[in-house]
Amino acid sequence: MPIRVSSKRIPPAREQAPGHAKLPFGLPAPASGTVQLPVGISLCMIVKNEERFLTACLESARDFVDEICIVDTGSTDSTLAIARQFGARVEAREWRNDFAWARNEALAMAKHRWILILDADEVLRPESAETLRTIRDVPAAFAGIWVRCFNVVDDYKGTGASSHAIARFFPNNPRIRYRSPIHEYITLDARDTGIDAKHATLAIDHFGYLKDVVAERNKGARNLDIIRAAVRDHPDDPFHWYNLGTTALIERQVDEGIAALERMRELVGDAPRGFVPSAYSYLADAYLEYRGDAHNAVALARESLKRSPHFANAHFTLGRGLVMLNRFEEAIAAFTASIADGKYSGDQFLVDNEVSIWKAHSEIGATYGKMGNKPSALEWFEKGLANRPGVLPLMLNRARALESLARYDETEDQFRAAWEQFGDDQTATECVNYALRRLDYDGALKLIDGMLDRVSPRCAGLLSITAAAVAERVGLTGDGREYARRALRLAPGSAPVLDAAEKYFRERGDEDAYASLRRDELEAPLELVEDYVRRSSRWLGDGQYERALAVAREGRTRFGQHPGLVYDAAAATVQLGDREAAVLLLESVPTTNPETYLKAAFLRSVILSDLERFGDALAAIDIVLAASPGNADATLHRIKLLAAVGREAEIEAALRAALPDRRIAVELGGRLMSAGRFAEAQAIVEGALSKP
Repeated sequence: MPIRVSSKRIPPAREQAPGHAKLPFGLPAPASGTVQLPVGISLCMIVKNEERFLTACLESARDFVDEICIVDTGSTDSTLAIARQFGARVEAREWRNDFAWARNEALAMAKHRWILILDADEVLRPESAETLRTIRDVPAAFAGIWVRCFNVVDDYKGTGASSHAIARFFPNNPRIRYRSPIHEYITLDARDTGIDAKHATLAIDHFGYLKDVVAERNKGARNLDIIRAAVRDHPDDPFHWYNLGTTALIERQVDEGIAALERMRELVGDAPRGFVPSAYSYLADAYLEYRGDAHNAVALARESLKRSPHFANAHFTLGRGLVMLNRFEEAIAAFTASIADGKYSGDQFLVDNEVSIWKAHSEIGATYGKMGNKPSALEWFEKGLANRPGVLPLMLNRARALESLARYDETEDQFRAAWEQFGDDQTATECVNYALRRLDYDGALKLIDGMLDRVSPRCAGLLSITAAAVAERVGLTGDGREYARRALRLAPGSAPVLDAAEKYFRERGDEDAYASLRRDELEAPLELVEDYVRRSSRWLGDGQYERALAVAREGRTRFGQHPGLVYDAAAATVQLGDREAAVLLLESVPTTNPETYLKAAFLRSVILSDLERFGDALAAIDIVLAASPGNADATLHRIKLLAAVGREAEIEAALRAALPDRRIAVELGGRLMSAGRFAEAQAIVEGALSKP
C-alpha cells in the first residue's frame, strides 16, 4: 500500500519566510527573505535487514510525513520490499562503519522543509501527532525539536523504559548535518555541539535493546570497534571518549570503560556539554559497582548534580554510595530527591525513568531494612508496587520483608505469585529457597518437580542437584542419586551444576559417578563464562595446557577479559614456555575479581623472578601484600626477592612483621642462627610453635 500523506497541499515552488511572526514551540523565526523549501516533512532513515520492525515503524509515521527517504546498506531480507510498499524512495550505499555518513546520505535525498529521523526499530508515539501536524508548514531557521526516545527493555521483568533526549526533528538545510561515526548527533556547520532544539510533545519508542535483538545483532561488539576507531582518529574529542566509556562498561570491559570516562573528564573540563552529567553518573556507578569505591562514587554523583541538579540517576547513585558508607539517613534523603526529580525527566539528556517511579522506593525500603526498620522497609516496597504493579524486584523484596516480619503465609503467597506471573529461573529459585528456609523439605521437592519443565535447562539442573541433597535429608537416598544424575543430563556443561554434583558424589563416596562426571564434562557444550573458566581450569589441572589455552581463548572471544579466563590463559602460556607472553596476560587481568587479580599478581611476580626482573617482581608481590599483609607465601617470596637484590637490611623487619606464622618463624630463626643469634632464634621458633 503506498504512503498516505497528511496533506496534498505542496507548493510547486519555494516560499519566502513570512516575516517574524511568533512561531510555535519557541522556534526562532528565520531571517527576513530566507528562502524556504516546500512545506512538509521528509522521513529519513538508514536500514539493513529490518524486516522484523520496519512495517510498524512506517505505519506509525505514514500519516504525518510527505515522503520517505531510505538509504539501505545491504539488506538481504524483505526490508526493501516493505519500504517500497509504503512508497519510499530507496538508495543503496555500501556500509562504511560510519553512521553519520549514512545519515547524511539519507538527508541529501530529502525535498521538504522539515526532516524527521527514525530508526527501523522505533515507532512514533501517538502523542506526537499534534506536534507533527502543527509544524509541517512552519518556517524553518536553524533550530530543531527534541524527541524523547524511550528505550524499551526486557532485561528485568516489568521495569519499563529509560529515555533520552535527541534532536531528531530539524530543518532541511545542507548546513545541518550529522557528526560522529557512532552515537552520531546533528549539528550546524560541523560544530562540536549539536543544533539548538526546542521542547515539544514528540516521542518515540525504541525496541533495539530487547534482549533477543541485542544478542542477534551483536551490537555491543560492533559499536565498540567503531568507537575505538573514532577515539584513535579524534583523540581530543570528549564525546568519543564518553561513548567509548559507556559502551565498554556495557560490554563489561570495566578498566577500559573507567579509563575512557576519566579521559573524558580531563578533556571536557567545565564545558557545558549535554552528555556530561550522564558521564559523571555512569562513572560513579562504575566505581561503585566494580571497584567498591563508595567515596569516589559519592563525589562523582555530586559533581553530576552540580551540572544537572534534578538528575534522578545521579541522586540514585549518590544514595547507593551513601548506603555503602553506612550513611543511611543521607542515603534516604538522596533517594527521596531522585523521586522528586521525576518531574524533570523530560529535561535530561539521558535518564532512567523508572528510578523516580519505583527503583528509588525499592532502595529506600532496602535501606530501612539495613537500619532494622522492617515495617518501613515493607511500606516502601509496597509504595513502589502501587506505582508499578508486577515489577519483579519489588515483588521479591516485599516477600523478603514479609518474611522478616514473620508473616509467613503472606510471604509464601508473594513468592508463589511471582513464580506464577513470571515462571522464570529467578522466581523458581526464590520459591524453593523459601521452602528450604522454612524446613519444608517435602514442599521443596514438590515445587522442584513442578518447575523443571518451565525453567531453563541450567536452572533445572541446579534445582535437581538441590533436590538430590533434600531427598537425602528426608531419607530418600535412591531418589537423591536419580536427581543428581538428572541434573547432569539437563545441564552437562554447567559449572554450578558440576561443582555441586561433584561435591555430592564425593561426600557419598560414589567414585564411579564422580569419575563419570569428570570424564563426561570435558565433552559437554559450554554456554556461560563460568563454564569456560571451569573447563580451562580442568585442562590446566590435567596438564593439558594447549587445550586449557584454547578454551580460555574461546571464552575471552565470547565474553571479554574475564579475570578467570585471562589468568588461566596466562597459566597455560607459562607452562607452554612463553613466560614473556604470560607476564603480559597477567598484567591485563581485570581488577573486578580481587581474589583472581591478587593470584595473578603473585604468579606474575614468580615469573618475573625467574626472568631475573627482580624490581618488577617486587612491585608485583607488594600488590599482594598490600591487600593481604598476613600472606605467608607472599612474604617468603618477597624475602627471596629482597635477598636477590641485596636488600638484606630489610629482611629481618619484614619477617618479624609477619610473625607468628610458623613458616615465617622458621625462616627468621634460621637467619638469626646463621648470624650467631641463637637465643633469639630459639625464642622466636618456640614462641611460634606454642601457638595453636
